[in-house]
Amino acid sequence: MKRETSPDGLGGARQPDGLSGEILVRQAAMNDIGLIQNMARIIWADTYAGYISQEEQTRVLAHSYSSESLMKSVNENVFLLAEVSGEAAGYIDMGRQDEVLHLHRLYVMPNFQRIGLGRRLLEEAIALAKKLSTGSFPGNDTNASPKVVVATVEEGNLKARRFYKKMGFTEEGSTTMTVQGVELPLVFIVMRLF
Repeated sequence: MKRETSPDGLGGARQPDGLSGEILVRQAAMNDIGLIQNMARIIWADTYAGYISQEEQTRVLAHSYSSESLMKSVNENVFLLAEVSGEAAGYIDMGRQDEVLHLHRLYVMPNFQRIGLGRRLLEEAIALAKKLSTGSFPGNDTNASPKVVVATVEEGNLKARRFYKKMGFTEEGSTTMTVQGVELPLVFIVMRLF
């Protein structure tokens, strides 16, 4: 597969699975916040239809995807966007604390699912997080390489749970979180990095 790499180590590659377009994975910038918010609305409507009402989705998105929240994430975390032939296709937001990578968000637009973009975003975010200096992540006081990726996934999001299992995550417990009055049953997932 032909791979083009940009100076920051991220790059585009031809998709072999019949997708006719260039895939570019790049770091998110402040001027991408509106784009991320629009993608989130589309993805959430598709992903959570049937078990998180549209009203509840709107409340959670207004909080979790506020401009302030996204500015903080873009500034402090590894926040990557995927584009296919210039069209927004997905994103990942990953923070680091000591030897732990915290996967905050990983979503792919419905029309670009099942072509390897989720895997690509996850792998590139982990690789970039390993390369970054310790000063790039608040609270990271060690020079050691990350050893684990932790996250939560909505209990009812079976497609995501299957994806994470395929990527090497194990489910290690559950909890419930309330965001803007919306109760979200969550499953803890962990992937050990070797």
